[in-house]
Amino acid sequence: MKVLYLLGIAWGLFGDIAIQNTVAGDSPVHWSITSAKISEMEYVLFFDAMIDTDWHLYCRSQAVSSDDLVPPQITFYPNPDVEFAGFVNEIGEPEPVLSELIGVTINVFKTKVSYNTIAITKSTKEPISVKGEIDYITCTKSMCVKPPKKVFEITLN
Repeated sequence: MKVLYLLGIAWGLFGDIAIQNTVAGDSPVHWSITSAKISEMEYVLFFDAMIDTDWHLYCRSQAVSSDDLVPPQITFYPNPDVEFAGFVNEIGEPEPVLSELIGVTINVFKTKVSYNTIAITKSTKEPISVKGEIDYITCTKSMCVKPPKKVFEITLN
């Protein structure tokens, strides 16, 4: 009975922390989203993540395969005026760390990581709005949280 009582106290203390991070939207990852025109109808879209101390994002390149290692996913909402390159580049310096959650060495980004892709407009009409969202999980050595999706809008002009 004491064990259940202590587990209840621990859940109350630590469970609230994870819920506050996910519900309040106080994410330990801070996104900057910008664009640069590279030709009359082409733009590079930049998604830069700054990561708080003791937190990390998963790298796409892993030595092991696991459904738990979810890197950020960038999704663009349909827009008839824009086509997107079939790729998103991941640029950063991943660090290998031993995951206490799954017991293997994994690649993570601890301070920052950038993603980019190319948007091609179908006309020279300006401005064109690109909308979408970033879905991600961020973790410490002992827990993970899933912040609300980061919804974005970029104006190409």
